[in-house]
Amino acid sequence: VLYFYKIKEMIGNQIDLKNKIQFCETIHQTYEDELKSTVDDKYLKYSFTVTQDFYNRAKKIIDTYISDDDTVEEKHAIIHQWLCENITYDFERLRNPDMATGMKNGTNGIVNAFLHKQVICEGFAKLEQLLLQMCGIKSSVVGCKCQSEGKLEPHGILFISFPNGKYGYNDVTFDAGSFQRGEEMEYLLLSKDEISKDHFL
Repeated sequence: VLYFYKIKEMIGNQIDLKNKIQFCETIHQTYEDELKSTVDDKYLKYSFTVTQDFYNRAKKIIDTYISDDDTVEEKHAIIHQWLCENITYDFERLRNPDMATGMKNGTNGIVNAFLHKQVICEGFAKLEQLLLQMCGIKSSVVGCKCQSEGKLEPHGILFISFPNGKYGYNDVTFDAGSFQRGEEMEYLLLSKDEISKDHFL
């Protein structure tokens, strides 16, 4: 409770306060163990810096590429495209699991997506989820398994739910790889049957 009262004091009563609080809550919940397990002044000060900085970075993406005139489907597609063009998959971290945890060296979450532009699947899904949230689009990270180097491996994708009732699955990890290889992106808002062709939900 103290944490969020302090955040409110720091960021004030701007028009987009609700979005800021939601963003800070998500960052805090995701990285609480990585930042510090107990709440004290040093932890609070560091947490404020992280959440405010990342909110500003995320909002700059939204303000630059998203227009109020865009439909929710268009906003969703623009965010997916931006991630594919600007974030890459970190194969080194994938092959060294001990490096794929923790805020400083890990690439499994939102923090390293902002800091290093390299993530594994969880980081892709979580960052897309946050950017969509800032546009009022609900989504949730879904665990599944996919073939990787001849064996089934854990994987993370996103389930999207639009206000108009339309829904589907994204795999921005797969589409980012396709984009970097100059191939067509095919994992945007797929049905359950479509995504299940190569994803085991």
